[in-house]
Amino acid sequence: MLADPWLTGPAFNRGWSLLVPTPRGAANFEQVTHIWISHQHPDHFSPRDLRAIPPELRAKITLLYQKTRDRRVVAACKALGFAQVRELPKRRWIALSDHVSVMTDSILEDSWLAYKTPDAVFLNVNDCVIEDERTVAKIRRAVGAVDVLLSQFSYANWVGNPDEIELQRGAARLRLDYLVRQIQGLRPRFVVPFASYVYFANTENWYLNEQMNRVETVVERIGEQTSAQPIVLFPGDTWNVGQPRDNAQAIAAYAHEREERLKAGAPYEPLAVTREQIESSINAFYGRISRKMAPLLRAYPLKTRVYVTDLDLVVELSFKGFNVRSDPASAAQADLETSADNLLFALKTPWGGEALWVNARFRTRNFQQLKRFFNFFRVADITERPGTTIPWFIWRALPGVLRALHFATIGRFRKEVS
Repeated sequence: MLADPWLTGPAFNRGWSLLVPTPRGAANFEQVTHIWISHQHPDHFSPRDLRAIPPELRAKITLLYQKTRDRRVVAACKALGFAQVRELPKRRWIALSDHVSVMTDSILEDSWLAYKTPDAVFLNVNDCVIEDERTVAKIRRAVGAVDVLLSQFSYANWVGNPDEIELQRGAARLRLDYLVRQIQGLRPRFVVPFASYVYFANTENWYLNEQMNRVETVVERIGEQTSAQPIVLFPGDTWNVGQPRDNAQAIAAYAHEREERLKAGAPYEPLAVTREQIESSINAFYGRISRKMAPLLRAYPLKTRVYVTDLDLVVELSFKGFNVRSDPASAAQADLETSADNLLFALKTPWGGEALWVNARFRTRNFQQLKRFFNFFRVADITERPGTTIPWFIWRALPGVLRALHFATIGRFRKEVS
């Protein structure tokens, strides 16, 4: 089974890259029977890499995905030539063979997967934000005893502007706290730190690499505060579960790769985009959402203002319409500052606005302004989803829902890091 095969190239609009290139031959698709996709983000659901699988093998491989209402990822996988796409129900063991069963559940739009074999139970929590004892206990009740836990260990999104160093350090500490909490609650015998061997690869977000957690720090923290044994695997490594492992070589290899990447500098920079391209994409964006927009939404007060740094333009977006102009006074009050090609990405790509939070290619003045931008694109994304028809009374309730969502995510993040 392959889990979330992002194997080549950048992700999040040239915002991320793999810290270590995938070794040649590491993914032997002829031996793969199943591929599990945890969620829709491009470092997990990578159409480019799925398309690289020979068509005759795509037809044989069973692709696993969580059951969702919009079925957008399922439809995309079928369009890619995966004839066998299996939607997994939540919190039920599903047999894949006589010896392997899996169980999944979601936290927001991310999902985790447990594998049960005659020898061990593995839990891949991936990007799920599991930060409190109650959630951990709920997973343990569903899955049972866990032998091997696989979890991320560093921040993977925007955590402040370049001068907000303490915010970034706090986010890194908080991520380690979450990992320790998971280990203490699930009590696995082994922990494989993973899913954080990436780096911010664009000139707009390059500064965020400095405070990211290193795997050697993670190993030290696991040893100090838990009874689990950390297992560090470098791309191409294998490990037989239960066997002793010396992590020194893998840790040294990661340190070398990180030093080489930082020494080389950011491999990507914003692409040149014209004002005409921005306006055309905005028109297409409104054309998509207006087909399903409830009449009440057009009177909805939600709006955002973006300053496009390389074109010196202010873009105002609301559900009544848009405005693009040069206006220094408005630029100083913008919710977000970013390059034209990054705004273009948010407008053209499904989940594009949400993905900007992850690619971190922007600046903002405060969390209130940040909230306005992401709330606008969150509603737009809901509107665009296939099969979504939202009654007027839901739209009326959205301001309260969005305030609650903000408190539960950005607001809590800010409070805990502080």
